[in-house]
Amino acid sequence: MRFNKDNYAQMSIDFLIGITIFILAFLFVMMSIPQMFTPFQSNSDELTMIADRVASTLVENTLAYRVVETDTILTSIIDIDKFDNTYKTDPPTLLYSEVGLDNQKYCIEIDIEQLKVDNTIHVTDSIIDTTHPLGNQNVGQSRRFVIIRSPDENNGWTDTKAVIVVRIWQWAY
Repeated sequence: MRFNKDNYAQMSIDFLIGITIFILAFLFVMMSIPQMFTPFQSNSDELTMIADRVASTLVENTLAYRVVETDTILTSIIDIDKFDNTYKTDPPTLLYSEVGLDNQKYCIEIDIEQLKVDNTIHVTDSIIDTTHPLGNQNVGQSRRFVIIRSPDENNGWTDTKAVIVVRIWQWAY
């Protein structure tokens, strides 16, 4: 008795199994690639824009140094006494209303970092909303270079370079 030694059917089954495994592996890779980059994605674009708006409102209007004699505003020169005496409430409700965040669910942190002669940074003042602490939320951040003007003992002024760092996050309802 003689058997037919034809292998053509076996080749088409092997090809079908190989293509199926290849397509499944390709689909698995395509489905898992977006999940690999999920921890690096952020939707803090809106928060960054809000932080930019708050920082420029603070530097150019709210904390800007006002010359009393001529009633002119010096932008990028801030009055540290106004920062210390007016906005250090817990929570800083007056600050929220002046920068336009009074009816929204955002929290704010403002740090004033003075730049020393040896290029080190020293945080001298900060306002932190402690009612809703920062957790795993996205944070929008903005930095503005300013000059802090404060009176000295000779009835003059001392100007110090500083950076105002504004951080904004949205608290969960």
